[in-house]
Amino acid sequence: MNQKGFANIILVVVIIILVGAVGYFVFVKKSKPIAQQPTPTPTQTKTPVSPTPTPTQAVPSEQGSIKPNSQGYLYTNDYYGFKLQFPGSFEGLKVKMGNDTTESSVKYFRFQVPKSECISSGDACYMNPVTAAVYPKSVWQDWSKEPPYNQYPVKSNASYSISVLPWQDLGENTPAAQQIGADISKVQSSLEVYNRQ
Repeated sequence: MNQKGFANIILVVVIIILVGAVGYFVFVKKSKPIAQQPTPTPTQTKTPVSPTPTPTQAVPSEQGSIKPNSQGYLYTNDYYGFKLQFPGSFEGLKVKMGNDTTESSVKYFRFQVPKSECISSGDACYMNPVTAAVYPKSVWQDWSKEPPYNQYPVKSNASYSISVLPWQDLGENTPAAQQIGADISKVQSSLEVYNRQ
């Protein structure tokens, strides 16, 4: 047999083997039924309503927020349920929150305004004209009998009693500081309380 004839025979054998292998895998894979996992049937169970907020509900910040508006700056604290309106003289307003040193459930919100001239940095560069004090109602019952706490108007929502206290020392005697001092009573009278959502 010549080499050409031998090569053709080998080529035919290889093709037959390849077609057979491909056919085998196609038929074997098709003929085996796919075992299906049984799907569980849904059961209704009562799940308790979670007090944690859903993704569509925003958790209010304990710090609150300051936003400019047509009258100056509006501070809103949905966590404790109160609002304060600050006149435009409170430019650069920020808030710093802290606890009372003797009663940790009492929160203080110290509203700060930058001083007009300051060489250092940090709290020394801020006037502190107004502080909002937030008392749990149970604590306020005791504190309301003592000065200086009982000297300022207090408004209450379902959970907290809130007062706005003037800070005695503005830290500088500039026209801006004098205007802020004159505007403190406007801030005190703007206190609005509401119940938490």
